[in-house]
Amino acid sequence: MRSMRQLEVFRAIMKGGSITEAARLLHVSQPAVSKILRHMEDQLGMRLFHRYGGRLQPTPEAATVYPEVEQIFERIELVQKSIENLVNPTQGSIMIGTIPTLGATLLPPAISAFRWKRPMVRVLIKILPTQEVINRVANNQLDLGIVYAPADDPALLSEELYAAEIMCAFPAGHPLESKGTIFPEDLVGHDLISISRNSPFGMAIEKAFEERGVARENVIEVSHSFVALSLVENGAGIGVVDPFVTMRRLFPNLVFCAFRPRVAINPRVVYARRKPLSRLQTSFIEHLKLVEFDVPY
Repeated sequence: MRSMRQLEVFRAIMKGGSITEAARLLHVSQPAVSKILRHMEDQLGMRLFHRYGGRLQPTPEAATVYPEVEQIFERIELVQKSIENLVNPTQGSIMIGTIPTLGATLLPPAISAFRWKRPMVRVLIKILPTQEVINRVANNQLDLGIVYAPADDPALLSEELYAAEIMCAFPAGHPLESKGTIFPEDLVGHDLISISRNSPFGMAIEKAFEERGVARENVIEVSHSFVALSLVENGAGIGVVDPFVTMRRLFPNLVFCAFRPRVAINPRVVYARRKPLSRLQTSFIEHLKLVEFDVPY
């Protein structure tokens, strides 16, 4: 057997049991199949099939070689499938690291839309501190990281996903509700709930207060804005938080206002500089960028 076409004909006859059925499987004429079979047997110097009426019975030699031929075509089909997945990936996995807030807000709609056309893709999510996310992406332990802080690591590249800013939150009916925009001096005398001072955002908020000459007197410091909003909802004070926690509409009884001076909070995706993004990973990043986010004020 000296050509793939001969192998195709041999396989089709083995599967179909006749010239007629082999021609149907291959979408060719019966004479074409008969000619190729005859040429193949002449080259080999032996019969591959015995003729019994309209049926073909494999010889012992044909039966011996058939499993090997079948394995060849199975491998070819696997290669074809792999090539198709490279062009339009539908299988595989993505390992993502992120912080709790973004894991509960930005990721769910992106993953849902992404897997709608790729139900065979596995998505593994690790909820970690920001620096741990950055470290694991740099060490190729994660494919992608979704964080707030810029990655000052030469081993990483990053893409900004959204441009947003810190906001204020307080219960409906609060005296500050009518102001629309809140400045640090407006918060003097009020119980303040905000992000920990030793975090990147905590330091940025601290700087905003300093610019206005106001001391930030936190009554309660938290690590995550979800906790801050829960405290605000229960009357513990006014929150200075990130806006993405409002995406899930979990706090309908709260009012949100702009905070000035502006404190930027821009989620970004980070990935290894020396490890090219796969088409699967690139497609997921595009879905992240399509997530709709509306400022709640």
